[in-house]
Amino acid sequence: MKGGLALSDAVVIEKCDNYDIENVRERIKEGLQLLGGIEKWVKPGMTVVLKPNLLTRKSPEQAVTTHPHIVQAVAELIQKAGAKAVIVDSPGGPDSKAYLRSVYKTTGMEEVAGKTGAIVSYNPQKVELKFEGGSQFRKFTLLKTIVEADLVINLPKLKTHGLTLISCAVKNLYGTIPGLIKGEYHLNLAEIQHFSSFLIDLALCVNPALTIVDAVVGMEGEGPSAGKPKKTGMIFISENPFTLDYLAAATIGLEPEKIATVVESQKRGLCVKSMAEIDFVGTKDNHGTVPYQLPKSIKQIDFTDGLGRRIPKWLLPTIYEWLKPSLKFNSSVCTKCGICKESCPPAAITLDEIKPVVDSEKCIRCYCCQELCPKHAVEISYPWLGRILFRR
Repeated sequence: MKGGLALSDAVVIEKCDNYDIENVRERIKEGLQLLGGIEKWVKPGMTVVLKPNLLTRKSPEQAVTTHPHIVQAVAELIQKAGAKAVIVDSPGGPDSKAYLRSVYKTTGMEEVAGKTGAIVSYNPQKVELKFEGGSQFRKFTLLKTIVEADLVINLPKLKTHGLTLISCAVKNLYGTIPGLIKGEYHLNLAEIQHFSSFLIDLALCVNPALTIVDAVVGMEGEGPSAGKPKKTGMIFISENPFTLDYLAAATIGLEPEKIATVVESQKRGLCVKSMAEIDFVGTKDNHGTVPYQLPKSIKQIDFTDGLGRRIPKWLLPTIYEWLKPSLKFNSSVCTKCGICKESCPPAAITLDEIKPVVDSEKCIRCYCCQELCPKHAVEISYPWLGRILFRR
């Protein structure tokens, strides 16, 4: 038992070089068979929620969202098992049914529903759920559709992320929180360690029965929405989202121990501490390292190691303030749509006659504006010392 839940460290890695639907179907079916088949979790009459990453209104080719053929293949297996599949997410951006409909259409989810009979949820209702299994957070506001489901299957996209370093199994479950409430959590949990602890408690609360990671084509660079597609050629499957995040980090060339959510899950005994501890089912040969370029916004210097230990602790806040990145808006591509302003948790952005303006004193550097800008007009800028240290 881990964290009150039975989490297996068994992981299947399937090679998958493209999104051809027949190929994806075979890879996912084969991977699940190695773990006991979809029937191990899905029973006739169940309502099963599929939680893809539908961050914003982007086409599948842009590699921002979970590819629709991944969702389609899983939905078909659920229905063959006699259960009902419901596609659910709360994207960033305007909190409206019209916007949600446009996201479902652009990302290919409406087409999946049309082909499979799966349901796309437009239900905005939310419920407060008490969860005694949390370490620091014992109550969550979640989408009612998530709470009422018999089972949740997590379908994340492998991407880099300016705040959390990676967006994968654990971070994807942030989309179970409805609408603008996500912004409130960002505002109240601006410090990365605190936010990471929240994400771990949230993942334990949602408790997905399975996580199937779309790492066929991921995103590197200015993820989770403004980066570049990166062919990775794999699908990861496991009951344990925490171990999958460890594996995902190692896959893209990161030290998992540098990722706050991984460190927090290791502290709680939820996650492996080395690749040797992962129980690879099938063949480990399907795995390979595909280095990803990292976002500019992350801190890549640790003053707690090496020579940094000689720096007085009282001086560190000042040093980090000197290194703090700022946001710039590219007026040549910005359309002044206002999405950045609407999605800013601390209300640090205003619109002038030319472009958005950010109040650096209010900015908590959650990078929601960069994530959700449809034109990629938000850029990260470092002061001169930061450019030297981070080679930016």
